[in-house]
Amino acid sequence: MQKNIFECFSPFVENGHLLKNKAHFDIDILKNKLLDGGSALIYISKSSIYDKSFEKDFERYIALCEPITNPAAIEIIDEIEELIGAKEKESELVHLMKKGVVIHHGSVPLVVRFLIEKFTNSGFAKICFATSTLAQGVNMPFDIVWVENIRFIGTKEDQTLGLKNLIGRAGRSTSVINNFDYGYIIVKNIKGFIDKFNGESKLSGKSQLDEDNKGTPEDLIEFIDAVKNENVNDEYNLPNSKTERLSSDEASLLIKNILDFLFVENQIMDGNTYRDLPRGKKDKLKKSLAGIFEISLGRALYRGEKTVLSASVTILLWQIQGKTFKELLGLRYSYLTNQVKQRKIKKRFKAGEMTEAECDELIKNLPITYSVIPHSLPNSDLKKSLPSRFKGSNMQNFNYDLVVYDTYDFLDKVISFSLADMYVAAFDQYFIQTNDIRAKSMVNYFRYGTNDEKEIWLMRYGFSIEEAEVIKPHVLAIDENEILFENSIYKEENSSIKSQVERYF
Repeated sequence: MQKNIFECFSPFVENGHLLKNKAHFDIDILKNKLLDGGSALIYISKSSIYDKSFEKDFERYIALCEPITNPAAIEIIDEIEELIGAKEKESELVHLMKKGVVIHHGSVPLVVRFLIEKFTNSGFAKICFATSTLAQGVNMPFDIVWVENIRFIGTKEDQTLGLKNLIGRAGRSTSVINNFDYGYIIVKNIKGFIDKFNGESKLSGKSQLDEDNKGTPEDLIEFIDAVKNENVNDEYNLPNSKTERLSSDEASLLIKNILDFLFVENQIMDGNTYRDLPRGKKDKLKKSLAGIFEISLGRALYRGEKTVLSASVTILLWQIQGKTFKELLGLRYSYLTNQVKQRKIKKRFKAGEMTEAECDELIKNLPITYSVIPHSLPNSDLKKSLPSRFKGSNMQNFNYDLVVYDTYDFLDKVISFSLADMYVAAFDQYFIQTNDIRAKSMVNYFRYGTNDEKEIWLMRYGFSIEEAEVIKPHVLAIDENEILFENSIYKEENSSIKSQVERYF
């Protein structure tokens, strides 16, 4: 496809991208398929989702999608809207979904991704805008696959496999038994597609662990060497050298300081108490947590790493205080949108110091607070200050969905993937050494985001923390053998929750 003109070509024909090897196609395939009730997967870049440019590029097709009226579909949309706190906020993800247009990528919260996949597999999605996350094994059916972006992650072989996996999704939407099915592949960059499609896609017979360390990030070398030498602590999934550093006297002193700070009579400090603490005390707490991370690395953190860790620790502390994902979003939204400044401006308006138009103009032009882009840690490339995902944004053009994606990335990429195992190892070893029950509580917070026994068991059964919080009041008893529910579970209004627990009845 070039400039809204559709042409046929074959990737198996030499120079298939040249005009002489293409045939004109008279119809707009995607338009016709959408009008006929079909569906399309459009593979785009993540940046085009973040800056919303994909909406302009495909506005003529989005305009063909009528509002969703199916009650089951509306229920899924309502559940997503509730999960991300979008009932009072402008969420483009939710707005588009109400027309049957879904967005799917790795920074969409996992529980929301599951609901989007349920929505799509139920036949409610007309267009799915997706990135490489969907190409990596999520099975959703479409009539058309539109390859707008040909960038894939990994080696050249990985990229070829990713492309072939993606286009293999076309034509999976039929439900007619013994009926031949086919789909359409629409490509923007024909030559790039052909080159990538015809690349080698064989799997290497040599383990990457057996490669030399040349070009390997320095922060991975310790772990790779530990795996090669069978020197990994299986309980903590860390090199033994790292767990030994985390059990040092220096680490123990920092852990004690953190526990003494966070716990009052063996109970974790509540969110209101933490919020009202002087900034200096909060900074000392963050410094202690950063100190443990530096001990685990055996080196000081670089400036960019410190910025990422500082932002992550704030979210981690909110999580420890029992904040749900929706509440975390509310706290970050308040911080990013300068709610304190907004209240001061509104107060001046009420005092008669400015007109309503002047008040609205000041608020509209308030800049969005700096917030570092989440990166996995450690990362020795982050030596300098890092840019903000919200750079140049103000209240007038603020994208709420970026708060959702950004917060989830901190929870997933940084806290769960980069920090949890390390902090679990540090606090668990401290508990073994001292029998300090507060340290055991912290292990649960780092591992599960909660210290509630029922919620932990529900999460071990496979429920998300959000689902566990809803289900917990209905649980009579739970252990490694079974879950016993109260009769109240049958009256639960959330049908998604009911369907998930039915197998335990």
